[in-house]
Amino acid sequence: MSKFCTKCGRPIPEGGICSCQLQTGMKNTENQVGSQQPAAGGNQPSKAQAGNPHVQQNMQMPLNHNNQQQSQGQQFQNQQQFQGQQFQNQQQFQGQQFQNQRMSQNRQFPNQQFDGQQYKEQASAFAQNFFGRMLHLIKNPVTAGRNLILEADMKTAFLLIAFQGIFSAFFAMVAAGKLSGYIQAASGLAEGISSGLGNVVAGVLSMPYFRIFLVTVLFSIGMACVLALMLMAGHFALKMPVSFPQMISAAAIRSAVLVPAILLSIVIFELSAGMGIALFVLINIWGFTAMLAAMYAFVRTEKMDFFVLMVSIIILFFVVLAVFVFTKAWTLYLPDLMRTAIKGMGGISWQQILEELM
Repeated sequence: MSKFCTKCGRPIPEGGICSCQLQTGMKNTENQVGSQQPAAGGNQPSKAQAGNPHVQQNMQMPLNHNNQQQSQGQQFQNQQQFQGQQFQNQQQFQGQQFQNQRMSQNRQFPNQQFDGQQYKEQASAFAQNFFGRMLHLIKNPVTAGRNLILEADMKTAFLLIAFQGIFSAFFAMVAAGKLSGYIQAASGLAEGISSGLGNVVAGVLSMPYFRIFLVTVLFSIGMACVLALMLMAGHFALKMPVSFPQMISAAAIRSAVLVPAILLSIVIFELSAGMGIALFVLINIWGFTAMLAAMYAFVRTEKMDFFVLMVSIIILFFVVLAVFVFTKAWTLYLPDLMRTAIKGMGGISWQQILEELM
């Protein structure tokens, strides 16, 4: 007995299968084979999937995500390459800039790395300029002194003061040499008393020339600074504002004109110790006069009378202070053994030593 297909209603022989079911089974098989081959088709949809909009949307999403990742990776790689190239260009620019700077320095100082020829030339030019200015100041203390005060060059002023201190130290060393002669005479007498005793006396009483030189230079520079401060205070008392560089320049005028007078005192001292010391003290009058005349040009008319009185008082206090400091430090010019002996006696003074020398 024949049956009928439940799908299409066609008659089906016994044990047979309707042709509509065969067609449906073949379509399902094709769909299963197409879904199991995504790699071979490179994400290509099957014909059934191509007609389904939901399937197309689901398949496009992973494709867009992969493309986006590839785009971001390529962008990051390009950014890294750009930054690396930029850093490399910056390093090359800095290296070239440093090299150009070194070449420029070598062009400016071509002989610096060999023998310092340029420094020697600069030092020679500075020395010539300094000694030329000092000579001009000695010849024309008033006019050149005015310009020195106007310039208020502390470097030049301190060099002039130190130069005067060095020549004063030479005078002190010559005086110490004269005293050393008396010591040698005493050692000769000691040698006559006992063999070898003279050498001992000469050794322990040798003059400290280096200390004499150093103390004299420092004393001269210190007193010049004190003089500048006194002049500054006097100007302020007269309501005439000035600066310390200007007043130290005024004190340098005195120091400059004293240099040739100190040389003359050294010569006179070799002939007569008393006359040499007296000249060394009195020549300060010339220095103070030159300083006063140079500063006088900057004083207003109504202040001139008080200005002369003020400077006179300052000079008087300066001399008293210098003598007081010397009475406290004069033993520094003697050998250590003599200093110890004088401190032990307590009664001897520098005036008594000067009387013995003269």
